[in-house]
Amino acid sequence: MQKTKFELKRTVTQEECPWLNRDYEKGEIVYKFYERTYGCIRDNGTACSHIPNEYPFLNYQPLL
Repeated sequence: MQKTKFELKRTVTQEECPWLNRDYEKGEIVYKFYERTYGCIRDNGTACSHIPNEYPFLNYQPLL
């Protein structure tokens, strides 16, 4: 199983993203999600999850 890691560069809140089940703090580690996303991820986004390849996933947008 692949385990590509990402470190969040900023806090992401439920207020900003109401579909999340909690706030994600700057510095938390998330993992690239390699399973089906059913078209939910934008072209410049990456599907990520808290535990490698386990649902639910979230859409990580890189800072430009």
